[in-house]
Amino acid sequence: MSFSSYDSVDYTYVINRALLRISEARANIDSSAKFNFEVTCSSYLRAVEALLIILLPKLRPNKSAEKIDDAKSKFYIGDYTECIQILDKIVEETLEKLNKNHLLLRGEEIRVTR
Repeated sequence: MSFSSYDSVDYTYVINRALLRISEARANIDSSAKFNFEVTCSSYLRAVEALLIILLPKLRPNKSAEKIDDAKSKFYIGDYTECIQILDKIVEETLEKLNKNHLLLRGEEIRVTR
């Protein structure tokens, strides 16, 4: 008789970690210089793309592959602002689908009385 060890991974946790990386990448976008804008936009693009890769097809926004390709094409021609707008829309649609499927971690409300 043999025993196999395995780790279980909570899919909701993995999704929420990816969303955290996306929010950090979005918050770190720096448009003060062209090079900084390119690098930080690239990080945001990769974070959104990574989320779409780990999501089950039913959890992805409609036409997400086309939308991410559109964002990439805008990035490659240097239209970073348009790229970010497309990515923001993808993230918004993804959050709506994840919320609809109850896959977002919910915080508890803490009430403080004085």
